[in-house]
Amino acid sequence: MAARKKLRLCADMSVAETVDYLNDLIRGLQAGAVTVMREDESVTLTPGAEISVRARARARRKKQSFSLRLAWRVEKPADAECADKHDDDATKPVAAASSDK
Repeated sequence: MAARKKLRLCADMSVAETVDYLNDLIRGLQAGAVTVMREDESVTLTPGAEISVRARARARRKKQSFSLRLAWRVEKPADAECADKHDDDATKPVAAASSDK
């Protein structure tokens, strides 16, 4: 199991910088890896096939906010399932039986 990593980014950005940042996140999602960086730290996430999306918008008199949360389960590679079994026979091909009588 991989070690837990957590990174929080807090920054004041212009609208153009925010759009660029969001576009970078979109490109990462499309490529299959999203990296969040802050100074000399980074966390790379690999999105699963299904993503849970939560959006929240809030408008008050003097302040507005929009939150977006994406979450997914980490998928094991197909090869890892066989390796977890520790069974030498799991990797051997099985011959099909024929019923010629």
